[in-house]
Amino acid sequence: MARVSAVTRIGWADQLLRRPELRDVSKWPMPAGIDGLKPTKQRQFYRRRTAIMNVVEGKSVRDQAEYLGVSVNEIYRLLARALETTGEDEPALCLGLIRPLYAVGTALP
Repeated sequence: MARVSAVTRIGWADQLLRRPELRDVSKWPMPAGIDGLKPTKQRQFYRRRTAIMNVVEGKSVRDQAEYLGVSVNEIYRLLARALETTGEDEPALCLGLIRPLYAVGTALP
């Protein structure tokens, strides 16, 4: 019988406790091809980044959800996409706040 190894998921809050340097969202690398996004998607990306930065700095998730006009669950989903990892993987950071489908003529990594 094949043995299945357990995958360790590190949640976004645990990730911030383990790696406090991730609290400085301004130092997160910007995804390549951001200029190739449609203007509406660029605005969405920067607004998401601002909301996540505010939550990481300690502001209310509810306030940031209101700022973006989304549900509180959506903010938690964005936090998970940006910061959660499995095992030794690196978090997606800013890349987690954008979908490659929205790039215009540019492939995002």
